[in-house]
Amino acid sequence: MNLDVLSLLAHGLARLETAILVYFLLVNSFYGLLLLVAALQLWVYAMRTRSEARWRVLGSEVTPRITILAPAFDEANTIERSLRTLLTLYYPSLEVLVVNDGSHDGTMAVLLARFDLEQFQPLDEPRVTHQPLRAIYRSRSYPNLVVIDKENGGKADALNAGLNAATGELVCAMDADTVVEPDAMQRLVRPFLTSDDLVAAGGTIMVLNGTTMEGGRVVARASRRWLPGIQTAEYLRAFLFGRLGFNQLGGNLIVSGAFGLFRRESMLAIGGYQHDTVGEDMELVLRLRRTGVERGGPSRVEFVPDPVAWTEVPASLRVLGGSATAGTAGWPTYSGATGGSSSIRATG
Repeated sequence: MNLDVLSLLAHGLARLETAILVYFLLVNSFYGLLLLVAALQLWVYAMRTRSEARWRVLGSEVTPRITILAPAFDEANTIERSLRTLLTLYYPSLEVLVVNDGSHDGTMAVLLARFDLEQFQPLDEPRVTHQPLRAIYRSRSYPNLVVIDKENGGKADALNAGLNAATGELVCAMDADTVVEPDAMQRLVRPFLTSDDLVAAGGTIMVLNGTTMEGGRVVARASRRWLPGIQTAEYLRAFLFGRLGFNQLGGNLIVSGAFGLFRRESMLAIGGYQHDTVGEDMELVLRLRRTGVERGGPSRVEFVPDPVAWTEVPASLRVLGGSATAGTAGWPTYSGATGGSSSIRATG
């Protein structure tokens, strides 16, 4: 190899090193700015809310009605616990709507046996399309609990079925195995009470693996297993650093599918959730923001740091790989309508 070739290689490597250095300087400078903005936002939020009495929301006549949409597929082992947690949330006008998306493991049998369901006929015509319904039930023990039993169509399809049947002005989409803090709805609804241009709001998601329940509340103890522990740190970074910082910059493009609050009419106006996407939560928020800007309606998306929901994360690399390669059915851990089981039930 002659000197000219060596000189050319050395020159190319020097330019590559300079490009890499500039890239990391730009990325870390932006991260530093985002961190400062997030810290300022958290301080301002804490100052604004520390003197507020959230209990006043419980007795207010103008409190918007919220419908919780909880799609379920093969949740027989956890559905009762999850529903009883949702039914005890501190909120004055709350509807809990469970959509059984063609489960194979007896989820519907558990619901019928544990919640004293009776079938009824809906009056309204559906405004978004979904797979055929088998039946709609209301609980005699819990009048605010509605259960839809339908053919399998995936998570997005199940959410659309719930969206049609919901009676609330706002809908909260979450996973059926999500554990919500008792006062989370009071906190999450706050920006809708103070702003007319808000179309969606999301709260903080924490890792449930390794925690215990005491008195209906989650005791925050991090998992001792390395993979859930890494995800715990990543969740904190993504929510309290990334999304909180983007509040001020107007860059929030996603509300977590495990815990988010939306204007129902805005969702119906865009045709609900799309079926041909794996990331239905981000796709929905992008369409809501674009449609709101084009039509002059609500278009702002806000992250609220203190409403907390807990969800299980993959505890092994095999399960994590299966979650990352979800199929077209739209369930995070369910690859198609022909069989399979949920893998986010793994405990840590």
